[in-house]
Amino acid sequence: MKMRTTARVALWVVGMAACLQACQSIPCKSKGDQSFPQYLRLFVRLHYRSKKQWKGPVYGRFWIHRDHCIKFSFSTPWGFELACGVATQGQVTLVSHAQKWYIQGDYKALEKLFPGPWSYQRIQKLLLGYHAQPLDAHSQSLISDRRAWACTWKVRASSNHIKRFVAQSPKGHFQVDYYYTSKRSCRLLSFRKAVAQFKYGVLKKDCMTMQWVPTRWCKAKPTKCPFLTVPSHYNEYGGV
Repeated sequence: MKMRTTARVALWVVGMAACLQACQSIPCKSKGDQSFPQYLRLFVRLHYRSKKQWKGPVYGRFWIHRDHCIKFSFSTPWGFELACGVATQGQVTLVSHAQKWYIQGDYKALEKLFPGPWSYQRIQKLLLGYHAQPLDAHSQSLISDRRAWACTWKVRASSNHIKRFVAQSPKGHFQVDYYYTSKRSCRLLSFRKAVAQFKYGVLKKDCMTMQWVPTRWCKAKPTKCPFLTVPSHYNEYGGV
């Protein structure tokens, strides 16, 4: 009996070691080697603050088909799913199980919850902390919209790692800062944490801060983008 227990423990240790080895960050060998797999899974730990008190942690899981689709889920430490969603190039669906509401539509619909010039590519870049296109140290673009957002990217020229993203408009202010363990780090997803701050309205007094830490990522099996069904008794989110 003791030998069987020892064997089971040994098998469990070997299995866990193999899983952790598969989900480690992959170092890049050169500047041209910095590209994410076509399919990947990302795990993050999230804290947030709406007034003065930090809350969390919340654990996030992302399945990403690069440049096509992102499926995500946020859960408590004891496994209760708080929210989930799917983002594609033209549409986003976000479902809150905790408060029984949903957002579904184009990316302007997200502005009800988070002020910002949202698009699929922008969300993917901010989530991974990586800007695939080469940029100058300060690159600016103006998003054509009824409430235009002035956007500024600050990116490491040597690795395309994002250092800061700022978006401003009369509707609000959105900023993300990335913190790295080493200035010379060449690894993908090498930031130790990212901090996002949302400020609402003209006076920008009401604000929320989010902080997420990537715990691990690994390649995923190629599959089709999942379809998300919204429960019929949930209500559409009406805004802040």
